[in-house]
Amino acid sequence: MKYKTVTNLRWSGADMIDMMVDFEGIGPVPFTATPNDCEAHGRELYARAVAGDFGPIAISEESE
Repeated sequence: MKYKTVTNLRWSGADMIDMMVDFEGIGPVPFTATPNDCEAHGRELYARAVAGDFGPIAISEESE
């Protein structure tokens, strides 16, 4: 699945990152990416987020 932009990254638990993803043909939607997602785009979004491709990942308030 192709996407245009990824914003508002926030850790939501161990190995889970909440983000807003603007998917082509769908528009911006909330998305939780994980390294073991059953879909390739979920794994790619997680890997790119951890690599810093979309900017810093905020710490969730629950994690503090």
